[in-house]
Amino acid sequence: MGLGAYVLGTAGAEFFTSRASFVLTFLGATWWFAGAALGAFLTVPILFLLFSVPIPSVIYFNISLPLQGFASFAAANTLRLLGVPLVAEGNILHVPGGALEVADACSGIRSLTVLLALGALWAYTSRGGALRRAALLACTIPLAVLGNAVRVSFTAIGFLAFGPSITEGTLHETMGLVVFAVTLGGLAVASRLLRLERPS
Repeated sequence: MGLGAYVLGTAGAEFFTSRASFVLTFLGATWWFAGAALGAFLTVPILFLLFSVPIPSVIYFNISLPLQGFASFAAANTLRLLGVPLVAEGNILHVPGGALEVADACSGIRSLTVLLALGALWAYTSRGGALRRAALLACTIPLAVLGNAVRVSFTAIGFLAFGPSITEGTLHETMGLVVFAVTLGGLAVASRLLRLERPS
């Protein structure tokens, strides 16, 4: 199956299929050479490598655009709640002192992908029912979306308070890491609410 996917992906210049075929071929080779017992044990860890394969561009843009719009909506309404006059034109927020663009990089799809991978790893290594672990994995999506909306909103506030320098550089990256750490903490809270236990 993996080799067939590689042939089809290469013939059709579909990079996702050709890249994902490596994982399937690796999985098949493990079962073939190591046997069913070790193959079954390594199936999930090998399939975890699929998170390292970039998603197709069609899916990427169909996901990133709504996420980008939601982040813009959240930032605009946060500023309005703080009494800041603004005019929103799509993903551009016109505020006193300039315009703030919620760019494609601010869609949060990267943090969503990373948190989804961490959520999958967390659920796989936890002790609990399959439904509760699936629920934990599902929690990663709203947590990532809300976390990115908070990050963009704080960036907009910082833009008003400190100027355009807050939207780039080390400070901007640090803010993103802090918000992601808080989002990861939300995943830990969800794990406790679902009564999932970590292996000793």
